[in-house]
Amino acid sequence: GQIQTPELMHAIFYDPTTMVKVADDYVKATGGLVNIQPGKYKLVVYNFDTESTLIRNDYYVPSIEAYTSDIPTSTKSSLLTKLSASTKADPALVEPDPNIPIVYEPDHLFVARKDVEILRRSGTQTIEANAETIVETYYLGIRLLNKQNLASAQALLSGQVKSNKFGFDGGKSTEEVTLYFNMYAGVNDKTGEDVLQTKFSTFGKLPNSTSRLWLTIVITNTSGTTETWQQDITDQFIDNEDKYIYIESPAIDPPGPG
Repeated sequence: GQIQTPELMHAIFYDPTTMVKVADDYVKATGGLVNIQPGKYKLVVYNFDTESTLIRNDYYVPSIEAYTSDIPTSTKSSLLTKLSASTKADPALVEPDPNIPIVYEPDHLFVARKDVEILRRSGTQTIEANAETIVETYYLGIRLLNKQNLASAQALLSGQVKSNKFGFDGGKSTEEVTLYFNMYAGVNDKTGEDVLQTKFSTFGKLPNSTSRLWLTIVITNTSGTTETWQQDITDQFIDNEDKYIYIESPAIDPPGPG
């Protein structure tokens, strides 16, 4: 479960008064040379090799933002169709709010922020900046019965943060999104039980204490029948330093073929 070390970093120097971009360059994660005029700057560095985490508005410190794109309309409508057609394990199922975007989960984004002063002198000056990820990764496992009947499982998790304006520390958005990811049959390392599991990443849960985190899983069995499993997992996110969520009950039990 190691996080991949990034390869390429984007270093941006901002004017500390206007917060506007003055210069930028690309360096390896281990460092590199950049040419910059003497003066004081706010330096923001982030990795430039992410696939699903997108960056926008980097011309101004308060607006630089990491976000992920919405899933394609076709994927969304197929998912919502499956949800409405599937047999529901729980009649009190909470339908996903159609007005809330369903987005891909983010890749890890390593960010360093530092106030630097480039001195007037010849030769090179070393700036050290330690980049840390602004993305959280959780293990999620649910006990699985009759795994031979499982064909696929698509999950939605509500109550997640849309983006992170990482020019400043703690720039989490207050806009809600629902994360989309796939889950797979496997064996839980700790219990040895069959599970439906995945590791998923998020910018975090919404800071709003009233938002509920509904985990909705559309399970398709080997004969193409779908059913929906759902649970409110808000409490599993609170003070969860291990980022480990395991649900024994209700277990997921895809119906047999036929």
